[in-house]
Amino acid sequence: MTELNIIQLGLGKVGQELLRQVAALWEQDRATHLNYIGLADSSGLLLDTNGFYLDDLHDALAVKTANGRLDQAAIGDIDGPIVTNQLISLLRAARIKATIVDLTADTANLPLLAAARAAGHDLVFANKAPLAVDYASYCAIAPTLPSEDAPTGWGRVRHEATVGAGLPVISTLENVLASGDQIKRIEASVSGTLGYICAALDQGLSFSAALRRAHDLGYTEPDPRDDLNGIDAARKALILARRMGLPMELSQVGVDSLIPAGLESTSLDEFWAKLPQVDETYRVKLDAAQKRGNVLRHVALIEDERASVGLREVAADSPLGRLRGSDSIFIWHTVRYSNSPLIVQGPGAGPQVTAAGVLADILGLG
Repeated sequence: MTELNIIQLGLGKVGQELLRQVAALWEQDRATHLNYIGLADSSGLLLDTNGFYLDDLHDALAVKTANGRLDQAAIGDIDGPIVTNQLISLLRAARIKATIVDLTADTANLPLLAAARAAGHDLVFANKAPLAVDYASYCAIAPTLPSEDAPTGWGRVRHEATVGAGLPVISTLENVLASGDQIKRIEASVSGTLGYICAALDQGLSFSAALRRAHDLGYTEPDPRDDLNGIDAARKALILARRMGLPMELSQVGVDSLIPAGLESTSLDEFWAKLPQVDETYRVKLDAAQKRGNVLRHVALIEDERASVGLREVAADSPLGRLRGSDSIFIWHTVRYSNSPLIVQGPGAGPQVTAAGVLADILGLG
């Protein structure tokens, strides 16, 4: 197998889990063609063009799981902030083709990623933010459509884990398009947090109690408004729309925020204290839906070159209506799948399945 030289940006929960999964493979004498040459966190970049050893990965893991910084690991001297031109030049001088894995949560590395791809290096994303930037910037790091060829010399791009974690969502979409089929509509529950809340409403919980339970189970962000605002779901819908060939901007995705009016910028304590005020509103909505044989679900919809995310009524006996817990579901209505849609369903969040999706993308480049 061709050796893959990996530079991993980000050592949060997903980044740590990816290191664990790679280390486990190495301990079984598997995937030995994966050669880690770089690790980066907020303290800087640790780079060794000869590659790290298994003990180095364990050392980095020990430091990060203890909430430390990579510059505290006993692996080597760490460089400061990543300088794009210096890194690209160093890789060129060492005649190394790298696979750069972005597991961060922002767009700070966008110039590096664009330059690296143009220089022939491959990119793997779990980070949604770079794929949801303005369309012109997106094109510099975007995977090619099934009907297109990448510019000569550019690296390949994989991003399965950006939508649906380890579920085969992006690959299914690409296979449908590559086969010549046409997608008419995509319906999806892309937020495990909001999906859990909607299913809890079916069970008789109030909206505030359902959100509190989701928070206590660790399904929400520390501030649950970061889930309720729908921005994360909108980014996922945008990524899907762009993979369908739609040159959309994030601002064009319709977003129905579930943050109660007046609680958008209050303190977190005040938010929790006043949240029960909306329970009656959701009870009335659910009662009205149930009288029509429906339930409430948070749905991402892509149809007629438009995309939106928000609360919708769906039939209780439909795939979306039967969804329970924090699972995600993606439903493709296509020319060929017209009578019975194509469905992918399963855990759509969590460090283990997300890291597994990233690892599958990396191995797929070998």
